[in-house]
Amino acid sequence: MILSLKDFILGKLKPLKFIFHKMKFSVVIVPQTSTSKFKSRTLSFPVFLLTMLLYSLAVFFISGALLIYTPARNLFFSENVSLTYRELRDNELMVEKVNRLIRELDDLKITNERLRKAILMGDSTAFMNLEKKPPKSNKGVKPAEGNIFGFVFGKIFPEAQSVNLSFIKPLDGYISNKFNPDQGHYGIDIAAKAGTPISASANGYVVFAAYTVQDGYMVILAHAGDQLTFYKHCADVLVKPRQRVTQGDPIALCGNTGMESKGSHLHFEIWRAGSAMDPLLFF
Repeated sequence: MILSLKDFILGKLKPLKFIFHKMKFSVVIVPQTSTSKFKSRTLSFPVFLLTMLLYSLAVFFISGALLIYTPARNLFFSENVSLTYRELRDNELMVEKVNRLIRELDDLKITNERLRKAILMGDSTAFMNLEKKPPKSNKGVKPAEGNIFGFVFGKIFPEAQSVNLSFIKPLDGYISNKFNPDQGHYGIDIAAKAGTPISASANGYVVFAAYTVQDGYMVILAHAGDQLTFYKHCADVLVKPRQRVTQGDPIALCGNTGMESKGSHLHFEIWRAGSAMDPLLFF
């Protein structure tokens, strides 16, 4: 049965085999000039197939190399579309960063303006150019001494005008860095656990309570006698500007905020008449 099937298949393929070997193709090369002779070459069917196969493979590999290693691939593939999308996304991120920086700069301007006003109000020298003579309607009234808070404290803390102001340590902790104005350190550092409440060192009036880049969250209190106290690097503030506080009231939480902070602590300063004082002399 198998032999008869084989013979049947070979019998069917014999005409094709004959045609395959006998079929020939002629390739004619015609020159453009009339003086040249025609050239022709006769190829058998197997040689013709092999030639076409080699030609197709050559075209395939050359085209593939051009598409892979040359800019011609951008004409057929959508890689340029994805690059454009990435560029658009990068542009959106850049615009978002610029807008965020603009907002931060605006916040810094507002913070600096608040600090300038706070220091201006706490510095008695800022009022040296005011009219020395009181108006006639106020003749006989003694002008306010020190800064503008002299009048404020005369109303809020009348008892503080006749007694020396006392300070308490605003935070229980270890003194990690002492007063050293020669090194630009105009206060003391009190190391404590983050979140520990910070108390007002004396009766006062909040002139600043916000975030700054270098000092983090900071509170500035104005006191009687042309004095200011600074509480820097707080984790958060618990008071608002123009708020009255009494000695021992919690005003902030100990933290580690600001570019100049290196660990959880409170940087505490006392300023009197525009000069930094050693806080350890007041406790």
